[in-house]
Amino acid sequence: MKLFLKSFMVTVLLCAARVSAAVPLDSIVAKNTFPIAPRGGVLMVRLLSSELGNEWPSTIPVVFEDGTTADGVVGWIEIKEHSTGWTDESVFVRPIEMTDSTASTNPRDTISGPILLVELPKNGTGSIYFGGESVVPKWVDLPSQFPSFDFSKTEKTGTLTFLEANYLPPTNALHYWRWVLLASKNNVNPPVIPNANRVEKLSALHGEQLWRIAFHNLSIASRGAGAACLDLLTDTSMDEDHRFACWVESQTKLEKLLSILLDETLTSKQLAYRALRWSDAQSKSLFWFTSLFGASVTVKVANSKPETSLCQLAWEGEDEIPLAFEIPARKTVSMNLKRPKALDLSVFGPVVTPPVQKLVLSMPNRMAIFPVENGVIKAKPPHVKLPPLVPTWTLSSLRHGYARRVSQNQKTEVEVRYVLGSWEIFIACHGSANDSEIDQETVSLFFSSLSEPIVITPKTNALSHFQIFTETTDVGWNSRVVVPNSVIQNGKLSFSVVRTHGENDNIETSPLPCVPWDINPAPIVIDTTHWNTIDNIPITPDPE
Repeated sequence: MKLFLKSFMVTVLLCAARVSAAVPLDSIVAKNTFPIAPRGGVLMVRLLSSELGNEWPSTIPVVFEDGTTADGVVGWIEIKEHSTGWTDESVFVRPIEMTDSTASTNPRDTISGPILLVELPKNGTGSIYFGGESVVPKWVDLPSQFPSFDFSKTEKTGTLTFLEANYLPPTNALHYWRWVLLASKNNVNPPVIPNANRVEKLSALHGEQLWRIAFHNLSIASRGAGAACLDLLTDTSMDEDHRFACWVESQTKLEKLLSILLDETLTSKQLAYRALRWSDAQSKSLFWFTSLFGASVTVKVANSKPETSLCQLAWEGEDEIPLAFEIPARKTVSMNLKRPKALDLSVFGPVVTPPVQKLVLSMPNRMAIFPVENGVIKAKPPHVKLPPLVPTWTLSSLRHGYARRVSQNQKTEVEVRYVLGSWEIFIACHGSANDSEIDQETVSLFFSSLSEPIVITPKTNALSHFQIFTETTDVGWNSRVVVPNSVIQNGKLSFSVVRTHGENDNIETSPLPCVPWDINPAPIVIDTTHWNTIDNIPITPDPE
């Protein structure tokens, strides 16, 4: 009889809400059927529907085991097309809109899509009924506060403030949990959740509550393991006087740790052991190239550990002693290594494929090998094309080792060519040719032989000793810069490129991406003396 009444109540609520919903409520089910349900907290469930489309309901009626009801709010997790912040992980949550549709969602997409947020009773137990089915959550008690791992700290006196900085998390709701962890580590109170809308507030609470439960379990098992994991999720380092985040950001790795800490089948010893094993597997260093062209290469290596770390840099196959560095705790060191002398292999016959030099970076428990192109690019007709301009590094893109892409409607192409007795740089810019309140539409050329950059806008026609010609196109604007002979030294043209946009705050650079706090790309080096030369054609003498 009790089950019949529950089913009847759910049916009545579904019928009442179905009038305005294009996606039928009884077609909506949960992706995860055993979610974590903090008593007195917030439940988040990812949703599916057997009928794909838009016009999802903004709320869904929910019935608990004891017969009480609540309105669950529906949100939508979305991936940004482009992120610009160092710690911005491109994912945010918002209230669902009428145009949001699951018809175009990739079935393999485990991140974006609709979610249900439900405020839970303090004495919750049993199943939760909504949509076309029920879920049986893992009910857990919610600790009153985040555990402390340092008994030497005094009473909290300050409050962490929401700011946009390279050493702080994103300010959106899905990352509020890391603000709470940072506040705990720095012995201050976490910032108050902004009351923007119910979806964001409940999402922020849900994430923070999961990590609160997880670290509470770990604090009981091992305070040492808890402190180690807390450090990895809040680590920062210094690049000279600039502080930046270098914590674990991979969603896969974060979910792995959460699954360990929320596993009720583990004993305290097993939980501590697996948490420490997870901790030992995480990288505690970060590195990026700041120069790849010219007579040497330069690498910056950041150490996020609380103790000094050692690092070695060497060319593969060379007999010279590796260049060794000591990196202080939570500091960044710049390492410069001269290129080895290139061997002349032409005496053995025609060289079909030039050898590629390989750089070996060795750190404790880690080694990386990088193929490095020639330090000087020989200019040959019809042009020399620079590497495409790419956005600044983010923590996520640098961790994964790939430069982020620029959208097709904002890409920039640069080439160097020799026309009518003069060298010139041709720049094709996609996107708006207008400035805005956000930023100015510019391309800056940084020549090694000049102390100041040459700044070009869509309206620039000439700058002192530079001839500059610009034009507006259907897709953006172009610029042609005639390079004076005085800029080319010893036959070498050396420069880098930076572009800012009038329609957003994106910054792209070439030949290398930069970290956002140091927009100073090292130049590409082009040898102009080979333009009119013809490579020797090897001739094999006739056999006698």
